[in-house]
Amino acid sequence: MSDKSRGSAGQKRAAKAEKRAQKNQGTMVSLADRSRRTAVDEYQRLIPIFHAWLLDSGISTGVEMAAAHVVGVGQAVDLLAQDTIRFSATAWRTSDIDHLLEVVPGGEQDRLLIAGEVAVYLLFLGESGLWTGSDADFEDCIETVDEYIDLDDDRQTIWDQHFRRWVRS
Repeated sequence: MSDKSRGSAGQKRAAKAEKRAQKNQGTMVSLADRSRRTAVDEYQRLIPIFHAWLLDSGISTGVEMAAAHVVGVGQAVDLLAQDTIRFSATAWRTSDIDHLLEVVPGGEQDRLLIAGEVAVYLLFLGESGLWTGSDADFEDCIETVDEYIDLDDDRQTIWDQHFRRWVRS
């Protein structure tokens, strides 16, 4: 007999799994990472459509401003995809918005800025028919950012006119 000690079948499987994990370390992806990548990939596929919509709608008055909106929303999507279970870039929940506004670094101005970015993105999803969540979630999300931004009727920018239509309907 050899002097090799025999392990149980479970120990052998565990050893093989560990070897595979070490060998494929760069290719293994956790379920959380997979979920995050899905939301980020989903948003990245929408970027050209979102950018064009920003310019066509008049919300962004130039390519640079539209690109800034795209980047701001992208950062929000990335943060939510990391922190939120089953987050979808096209089906937000009010808990997503609340969480985002709680963890955004900086002060009140930064939170207002990201709330405005999210409001524009939600408007894009709604008007483009790309929203995949429930109608109730969409309305709740719109109301949440509206309450946070606290828009008043006296301000009539293009964005307010578009956004108010969703809040009032």
